[in-house]
Amino acid sequence: MIRTINFFCVAALGLSIMAVYHTSEKTRVARVELNRVNRQIAYEYTTMRILQTEWERLAGPARLVRLEAGCR
Repeated sequence: MIRTINFFCVAALGLSIMAVYHTSEKTRVARVELNRVNRQIAYEYTTMRILQTEWERLAGPARLVRLEAGCR
């Protein structure tokens, strides 16, 4: 009887270890993906700032006045 109980305890322990490892691995993979997405977001923000700066330069009133004066 004791051997049977010990067997089931060891089996439950093994399953618990596998469940914890699986959860740990899923967490690691999720962290890697989160870091990748965060880097992509930072890149997109940088691109947006560059484009905003270019747009402000191109649509600036002084430039538009010069363009208008050149067309006449």
